[in-house]
Amino acid sequence: MVLPGCCHRPLVNNPMREAYPSMDGNLKFTNDLLKYIVMPDGNEGDIMADDYLEFSILSDRKYTRNHLWMQIVDKEEGTWKIGVSDLLVQEMGDILRITLAVLPSDALADNAAADNEFGIIEADVAEEFSEGDILFSLRSADGSETFSSPCAGKVLEVNNELESTPELVTDDTYSEGWILLVDPHDFDEDQLLTADEYIESLSE
Repeated sequence: MVLPGCCHRPLVNNPMREAYPSMDGNLKFTNDLLKYIVMPDGNEGDIMADDYLEFSILSDRKYTRNHLWMQIVDKEEGTWKIGVSDLLVQEMGDILRITLAVLPSDALADNAAADNEFGIIEADVAEEFSEGDILFSLRSADGSETFSSPCAGKVLEVNNELESTPELVTDDTYSEGWILLVDPHDFDEDQLLTADEYIESLSE
């Protein structure tokens, strides 16, 4: 997603106690929030404020090369939450709609769930998914992005709050803006990127 020729510059080199805004207007404090900036190549004097992109990365979770974040919820059960990185959100702009390609079994049993505001098409929806299968897509005023799964697994839960408030992905992507809770099959988390590895991958 980062344009060729861009570089990233850390705004916070040491993950000090940073304030992370939440949807309720309060501040959540974390030791894991790192802020970065993506700037175009060129003389600093020629770079305007609109030329660069500021985004945040949380170091307490893993990432994929297609800009998903994954955070383990229950080590014994092996369940993970999935969302999208702040870099992707900042590049897309305000998220207007989430379209799911997977649903938990209880939602699949309800025919009405296949025609809700997520924009789900019943024929395309499944509970189980394979590595590389489409999980969901996001739409903003500037376009849409589709996200494939880094592993095979089963969807256990979706964030139903996004049906009426998709802007949670924009405003609180690392917390209230999570999208799926999944149970991966034969999953090696070493295939995921750490926060540092994810940042490094942006310049590849």
